Amino acid sequence: MKTKKVLIVSHAEDGSSKLLMQRLKESDEPYQLVDLGKFPLEATASIDLSSEVSMRFVEDKFGFTGDSVKSVWWRRPKGKARPSTNNPLQRYIELESEVFISSLFNLLGTDTQWVSHPEKTRLANRKPLQLEVARQIGFRIPKTLVSNDPEAVRDFLEVNHNMPIIMKPVGTSFVRLSDDPTDAEGKNLAIYTKIVDKDLLLRNIQKVKNCPVIFQEAAMQEFDIRVTVVGRKVFAVKISHSKEREINDGNLDWRHHELDRVYEKYQLPSELENKCVEIVNRLGLNFGAIDMCFSKEKGYIFFEINPQGQWVPSEVTAGHPISIALAEFLSM
Repeated sequence: MKTKKVLIVSHAEDGSSKLLMQRLKESDEPYQLVDLGKFPLEATASIDLSSEVSMRFVEDKFGFTGDSVKSVWWRRPKGKARPSTNNPLQRYIELESEVFISSLFNLLGTDTQWVSHPEKTRLANRKPLQLEVARQIGFRIPKTLVSNDPEAVRDFLEVNHNMPIIMKPVGTSFVRLSDDPTDAEGKNLAIYTKIVDKDLLLRNIQKVKNCPVIFQEAAMQEFDIRVTVVGRKVFAVKISHSKEREINDGNLDWRHHELDRVYEKYQLPSELENKCVEIVNRLGLNFGAIDMCFSKEKGYIFFEINPQGQWVPSEVTAGHPISIALAEFLSM
């Protein structure tokens, strides 16, 4: 009988993938790293629909077929970040390749275990949907408006005039303004959460039309929490910093601190742990990295969930055995 294997859809330099592959190797679980960024020039694939459907993907002489896959970790499906292209022919090839690869993976057996399925992952990445599902489950969420309507934003600011408001992107926090993915000098930017200067925003309110934005109640948290869910297992960490800093409009986003981040194991109330598992399940996922916070005034507040989020610091720094949990889940 052919031994089935775990597919790691990522690239060789991804730290999370390295850690997971180490755990799979330790448990003698067959696995294969699949770098989809190498397709089509450095990898080949076929879907044969002549009689019964069959498919095959080959990269560096190693490959998989539809009946050789036990489970898939859908980590970095585009491989390592590459320069974007404005070449119409190259862009056409990229789009055709994306459709083909999606079709290839959609033809894997119905018994394939996913962490998590690409279609579910794509849908779950939508922040407005996340917030509504979180509200339905019983999480406290910030007052939120997602809009490019200047009048709607003006009304939101007026209704919440006594409340600090933040802005953040609807989709990605990273903006590429250069074809070079390593260019960080003002061309490839990260958008961090900061408190809005309401007067400045009102003076420029018509510019809101240019792009939809999330306007949201500022939590003014005591500390941030990253919750990693694998199946029904919950791993929470408290995120603080190497020095105490007063909360202000420049240090709301823990990713933006100049000080070293400190990760410590954190025990959530059991009711909140259950809600974390439920939102992952409700979104059709088997994994989720949830961003929350704790506020003395408002308690626990849900911000968002990342279906492919970072968990290595929660393991390496705080000591949670997340890679073991992932390896066990994918090996079932």
